[in-house]
Amino acid sequence: AALQLVLRLSQRDQSRPLVLRELANTYLLLGNRTLAEDSLRRLLRKVPKDADMWVILARTLRELSRPYEARDALISALALRPTDERYLAEMATLYRDLDHSDAALSIARRILEINPASARGHFEAGLSYLQWGRYGDAVNHLKAALAQDPLLPGLAEAMKRAERLFEECTRELTACEERLSGQGENLDETEHAASLLVCTGDIERALERADQVLRGAPGRS
Repeated sequence: AALQLVLRLSQRDQSRPLVLRELANTYLLLGNRTLAEDSLRRLLRKVPKDADMWVILARTLRELSRPYEARDALISALALRPTDERYLAEMATLYRDLDHSDAALSIARRILEINPASARGHFEAGLSYLQWGRYGDAVNHLKAALAQDPLLPGLAEAMKRAERLFEECTRELTACEERLSGQGENLDETEHAASLLVCTGDIERALERADQVLRGAPGRS
């Protein structure tokens, strides 16, 4: 009924920003994201400095499976509000969806530079480290997020997953180091230990193991 009411307006009235905003919201409620996108783009041509609408357009484009266009819309939003934690979190989530965990982590770090106590920043960093396979770092950031906002959607599930993977990685690391202590020098096992140390967050020891591998086989990648 709301849509029919809007569509009965003249073409001139339908082009007014308030009407375009209502039209976009109505199409989104109806699940018609293609027509919602059209209304949002028409709206943004008239009010290009409406950062919230750029974010809504980005979400719509993600749901239409056009993530790179969504990224461009978020860039437009961040150009207007470069320190907005919500927009930065949207960008981090988008990069994770694209498996760009390094870019997502960079965005999470930017959030934490702006607000070191940000639950969302720690959450995004934790999810990025989780995707990257650095489970020790993921657990640390997710614990920090839990301390700030334990009700953040998805946080409890991410914490359980990170802790489980961290425990599995720790057990495998213990077994790997036991094998090394019994075998002596074994470059394959040493390289495996280095990878596991990265997973658990012990970067200093991981570098020591990596140096051992390189001393034993300088050309090894």
